[in-house]
Amino acid sequence: MILAFDTATKFCSVALYIGGEYWEKSDPAPNGHAARLMPMIDEILQEAGRAIQQVDEIVVSLGPGSFTGLRIGISTALGLASALDIPVYGVSSLQARSYLNEKTVCPLIDARRDRVYAACYGDFHFEEANLPFEEFLEVIHNQSVVFTGEGIEEFADRAGVRVVENTQYAKGAIQAYLAGVYRTDITPRYLRMTQAEAEAKGIDSP
Repeated sequence: MILAFDTATKFCSVALYIGGEYWEKSDPAPNGHAARLMPMIDEILQEAGRAIQQVDEIVVSLGPGSFTGLRIGISTALGLASALDIPVYGVSSLQARSYLNEKTVCPLIDARRDRVYAACYGDFHFEEANLPFEEFLEVIHNQSVVFTGEGIEEFADRAGVRVVENTQYAKGAIQAYLAGVYRTDITPRYLRMTQAEAEAKGIDSP
């Protein structure tokens, strides 16, 4: 049994994979992921009729995304893996989103200040990056793509691109893991410095 969760954005997403069957739950976390993640894990285990002690592996999204959200997700994954003595694997939050779609897809996460965390998977490939949205528009110029992610409608309108809605990101994380697209180095993938690091270096972090 695989337990996965994604806390990279404002949605808290949890999924279970048991013998080819998925249980999925994705909810906004207005009060923060710390208040919602463990209750959602308990809820989805109850729905599947399983106990936390029956989990064999944990998959967690490593980012990019919210610094605080990623830290909560990763620390929870490592804590549970240690307590249960089971392995934990990490996947890119962008790749997790791409596995929810069959077309050439560009997962986007708003990085603020008119920047995006972005990548493209499928017939057209673009490596994960944190870049100004206008620069990303140049990257996808003349490419047939769709966007996926929440809160990116403004970007999609500016690009003239359709948004594919699906917030079951933890299911995508499991699909990425099953496809062999994972890491064993469980550290956050920020793709930029934190504000504290930037200030310490005298740099204006985007």
